[in-house]
Amino acid sequence: MTHHDRDVFATLLESTAHAMLKAADQLREHHPEIEQPTAPPPPPVPDWMDTAELADWLHLKPQTIRKWRVVGGGPLYTRLGAYPGGRIIYKRTDIEEWLKGRKKPHTAAEIVEQQQRRP
Repeated sequence: MTHHDRDVFATLLESTAHAMLKAADQLREHHPEIEQPTAPPPPPVPDWMDTAELADWLHLKPQTIRKWRVVGGGPLYTRLGAYPGGRIIYKRTDIEEWLKGRKKPHTAAEIVEQQQRRP
């Protein structure tokens, strides 16, 4: 596809979108019972999450959650079954408390905290 073709396509797409929005406005004007579309509400946060679900919710890799569980620094967890096996789950309220504890007013507070942890 050439640059000219892309420009023509973009113009056509833009004019089509504009025409569709105008038609939708006219339809709502003549039929007020039609509601303005809204974004769907976010899905509810489950009370319990496994490692993959927690990682997805926090936009992290599952390996990060596992590392925190081993070396510390992550939220409290519950093991269902005997160590080293068993399923690991995290309670939403524990995750929220952990997140509250990670709040910082500014970057300088993080630097001071790191320096205080060093021997």
